[in-house]
Amino acid sequence: MRFANPSDGVLVSLLSAISDSYDPLHPQQHDQPAQVLLRRSPEILESSLPIGYLVKGSGQINFRLPDVPWIGVMNRDESRSFKTGIYLAYLFQPRERVIYLSLLQGAEHTKNIFGSLASTIENLRQQAKAIRKLLTKEEKQGLLEEIALHSDLERPRLYEAANILAISYSTDAMPEDSNLRAELSRMLAIYESVLGIRDAISTNQSIDTHVLPRNPSISRTAVMRGFNPKSDAEYHVEIAGRTIKKSRTHETLVNTLCERAAKNDMSPATPHPIDLTLEHKGEKWIIEVKVVYGDNYADAVRASVGQLFEYKHFYGEMLGFERARMGAAFNKPLNNGYLGLLRSLDIDVVWLEGAKWRVSTKSHCSLSRLAG
Repeated sequence: MRFANPSDGVLVSLLSAISDSYDPLHPQQHDQPAQVLLRRSPEILESSLPIGYLVKGSGQINFRLPDVPWIGVMNRDESRSFKTGIYLAYLFQPRERVIYLSLLQGAEHTKNIFGSLASTIENLRQQAKAIRKLLTKEEKQGLLEEIALHSDLERPRLYEAANILAISYSTDAMPEDSNLRAELSRMLAIYESVLGIRDAISTNQSIDTHVLPRNPSISRTAVMRGFNPKSDAEYHVEIAGRTIKKSRTHETLVNTLCERAAKNDMSPATPHPIDLTLEHKGEKWIIEVKVVYGDNYADAVRASVGQLFEYKHFYGEMLGFERARMGAAFNKPLNNGYLGLLRSLDIDVVWLEGAKWRVSTKSHCSLSRLAG
């Protein structure tokens, strides 16, 4: 099947073709048409998603195809594995001719912690319930809290328990491509809200928290409006049985800038995935914070420009920052070339010089309060 342009009904064609042709017992297994499309799903879908998302289609597990195939969409900052973290997935149930777009928790990592299937299912359900409580009624309106995959196999049962919210489609009456894309955009926005909620809850627990607490005490207002500083100490992460030590240099920079803003009567907040927003007497900023490693200014500046325009476009209206100015903050001074580039794009620039913050912005702008 040819997929030319994202506007040519590619999403509905892709989903329908996989559902109609998938057979876990197909003699060709790996090379059956549906499996070829699942492998091609990243190249087909990634170009039509916002920057920063990973797409993957399911494959063989222990030399057999899954009973419930899937296409996963994950924020690249969340994880590189769909066994952990939180992600979106199209879950296919060919026998019932149903497809779910589900916001899921990575079940395998949770099962490694709790061991038994029953304990894992119970914990995943409790986590999903805790997250839903912190979402608004508008975000949850019309979405499913439970999905039914009609399978006795372990993995589909874990998907059912891991579901946070979902949309159901009948392959006999698929909506138009434009509607599918609008609903995917809606679920992506909810996904980013959930990541912010999860991060805020984790901030109030130990750094090495694997799962959400069952009774989160943090309010939604604190998640989206208030500043929740992350630990900037070195921390340990378990990856494939190895303990890896990481530095929170980025979080240190964000926390330092937030503290400076708060001391100067500005209101900082850290709504995921944006590093920082600032408000002062009606003026607002979306701030991207970057660490320049060595003399590699180019990568830091390029990334900050792309992310600022992306965040303002996709999240500005949702957060009430559609008219906000954009700002980039760095751990060291930029050379005049890159400073001029950012200013030509109307991006304010903040940087650390020794122990003091410096600001390059238009005159009479409240962001200058950060200087010193």
